[in-house]
Amino acid sequence: MKKFCEELAIKAWQELSSSNLVTAEKLGKVPEIRFTNLGDKFLGRAYSNHIELNKKFLQCDDKNELKLTLYHELAHVAEYRTTGIMGHGPLWHAICLYLGGNGDSRGTMPVASSAESNDIMFGLLAIISLTGALFFSMYAAFHWFGISNKIFCGVCGIFGMILSIVLWAECCKTFEQVKATVTIQAFLSIIFTIGVLL
Repeated sequence: MKKFCEELAIKAWQELSSSNLVTAEKLGKVPEIRFTNLGDKFLGRAYSNHIELNKKFLQCDDKNELKLTLYHELAHVAEYRTTGIMGHGPLWHAICLYLGGNGDSRGTMPVASSAESNDIMFGLLAIISLTGALFFSMYAAFHWFGISNKIFCGVCGIFGMILSIVLWAECCKTFEQVKATVTIQAFLSIIFTIGVLL
């Protein structure tokens, strides 16, 4: 099955590189195909240099669904390498259809409770991160720089929160990177708060 996917990917990449949708230089080499345990939530995932397909494809003979998923994920990689964006926009849609996909942006099998809990957890971590940035900036202004004006300390805190959001937007290329950065920042915020309180 892996060989089948690799051959399909090579053929699709060759056809795409000769199309007028993208340039061969930006497209680069064919992404590596990996089969991983993605549970019941995802059929596939795309990254800048590889694609992960659900291991469950290895136990079934539904090559049509596998091809649609492969083209879906290849379109993500091609769009990302061309524009720096990985989404379901017009270019992704055009590439997906060109490769032989169905252009359906719903390439996942959602499990509502799991997805909702992930969204809640991410929201909570983001709030902790931003609150930590607010207090850290205010603390730094007051204790390290000796600024005693409460309004100015508050402005420094708000600036710290805005700076965090700007850094997430500028430094993280995918949502997975944003989630990892927010998680690390939330952890550091908790450690900082505990340190200040002790």
